[in-house]
Amino acid sequence: MSSYTVSWRVQARVDAPSCRDAAIAALREYRYSPQSIPSVCVQDKTGEQHDIILSGFPYFLLTERDAEVLRFLVLGYDNSSIATELHLTERTVKDRLSKLMRKVGVHNRVQLAVAAAKVDAGQRAQRDMSRYQAAFDALGPKRKRIAALVREGLTNRAIAQALGTTEGTIKGYLKGIYDALGVSTRLELANWMLTLGPDAVAAAMAPPRT
Repeated sequence: MSSYTVSWRVQARVDAPSCRDAAIAALREYRYSPQSIPSVCVQDKTGEQHDIILSGFPYFLLTERDAEVLRFLVLGYDNSSIATELHLTERTVKDRLSKLMRKVGVHNRVQLAVAAAKVDAGQRAQRDMSRYQAAFDALGPKRKRIAALVREGLTNRAIAQALGTTEGTIKGYLKGIYDALGVSTRLELANWMLTLGPDAVAAAMAPPRT
C-alpha cells in the first residue's frame, strides 16, 4: 500500500495499492461514481503525477506518436516490430506503452490492446458475425473458455490456475486455437474474440455444468 493524492473537483489523500485503486477509492469516499468522472490526477509519493482514465479510452490524451504505437499494438506487432515500423528504439516503444497502461489502468499489453479495440468493437462485431460465431463454436467448450480468458488479458499461468491445469497444457490448447481461427499471436486472438457478441463470450467464460 502507498499513499496517493487524488485531485478532481476536490482533493483527497488515500492509501491504495495502485494509482487507479487510489482514484476509485477517493471518488467512492466522496460518493462520486467512477463512471461519472472521465479522469482524475493522481500524485504518488515521489511527486510524479498520473492522469487516470475512469471511463472510455483516453484518445484525447494521446500524442500522434502514441496513437501510432497503439495502432500497431492492436494489429499484433511486438515492440521490436513497432520500433522498426516507426523508426523508434524498443526502449521508447516500451516506455510509451507503459505510460498508456498506467493511464488506462491495465496491467499488460494484451489488456491495453483490448481496451483500445473495444472502442469500435461494436461495428466490427456486426461484420461477418455468423462466420465468426461458427468458427468459435467449433472450438469446443474448453478451447472456447481459454480463448475468452485470453480476451480478458489473462496470462497462461492465470488461465492454468483458473482451469486447474498446467501452463504447458494451455500452450498446447492455444496452438490449436490459433490454427483453428487463423491467427498467429495472442494479440491477434484477443482482437479476433472482440468480433463476438458479449453473450457468446460470457457463455464461454462460464464454468462447465456438473
